[in-house]
Amino acid sequence: MTLAKNSYFPIQIPYLLNKDFNRSILYSEEIDSNFEELIICFWKSIPRNEATYLSKNVIVPDGCIDLVVDFTNKRIGLSGMSKTNFDFSVKPDESYFGLRFLPGAVSEFFDIDGSSAMDRFIPISEIDSYFDSETFWKSKNIDDAILFVKKYIEKKHKKKILDPAYILLFQSLYKNDTLPTVEQLAKEIAVSTRQLQRIFLKKYGLTPNKLLSVIRFQQTLHALKSPNGQTGFRNLENLPYYDQPHMIKSIKKNIGITPTELIDLYSDKRVV
Repeated sequence: MTLAKNSYFPIQIPYLLNKDFNRSILYSEEIDSNFEELIICFWKSIPRNEATYLSKNVIVPDGCIDLVVDFTNKRIGLSGMSKTNFDFSVKPDESYFGLRFLPGAVSEFFDIDGSSAMDRFIPISEIDSYFDSETFWKSKNIDDAILFVKKYIEKKHKKKILDPAYILLFQSLYKNDTLPTVEQLAKEIAVSTRQLQRIFLKKYGLTPNKLLSVIRFQQTLHALKSPNGQTGFRNLENLPYYDQPHMIKSIKKNIGITPTELIDLYSDKRVV
């Protein structure tokens, strides 16, 4: 099962660069075409048998809000990132899985303001009182729990009429080689820049400037990713920047460090 060509699929940095993370954590992503209108992928983060030490990640904003399940500590809820977290710790005995919703989908699907789910964890009990938590936590393993959530999403989806306008807008922007300015985008949608700010915070949980920066950064990660799965700098013609200094400045603005510093951060060192 694959997403349509050029569909948005954000790169998770630790999965590519952090050797320590990959030694201790088995991370996987599953694409299910039955949910492609709403969900990018279902992901799992499970400790490897030999893992005995703390693993730390850098998590960057990707425009997505996930339904996150902490299977070990029995917590389920929505969470997104509006700023980079350089110190996200994963304990060697904790298992997680989640649903990575398309940008703009959570606001439509759960009838919430997207900004309310940014940089915090909202328990699903605060979002949907009909979610059967008691039955869910009786799941014997993560795969059974994922199946439960899939059935929940499918059932809920059948009862809702969704407006996909802003989900499709994000996809359209991501496919665009030349991103518009905030002013151009507001003109295209026929709203003022102030209205655009309110709309984007509600739909995506991010300002227009931040969302465009996220898109450009993810375009860069995909352009830098080599075919064998390693990450290295390719010809700048493939990148959505004028030149290398512009690329470095933009990436540093997005995540707080330069591309070289990011790679150095993931040198072969174990976090104890």
